[in-house]
Amino acid sequence: EHLCHYIALKFKDNKNFQLSSNLHYEWGIAHRLDVDTSGAIMIGKSIEGFNHLREAFKTHKVFKEYICLVHGYVQEDHGQVDNPIYWD
Repeated sequence: EHLCHYIALKFKDNKNFQLSSNLHYEWGIAHRLDVDTSGAIMIGKSIEGFNHLREAFKTHKVFKEYICLVHGYVQEDHGQVDNPIYWD
């Protein structure tokens, strides 16, 4: 089942989620963060919320910070990941 179908079925009667069945506003799905990793999804429940999220990403006003939980000893206290992150 696609996410848009789930949103439409789950929230169709929810008056606080105006966009749950609105194709023009893509069911409120404003942005998918980090598609190559976890792919968290930002959803606007109202037209105002949807437009605010879209504009924030379009103008690069969104600040993303990542926290990593590791197991074992880490020698470096900072670094850069240049490879895709995935579950093994």
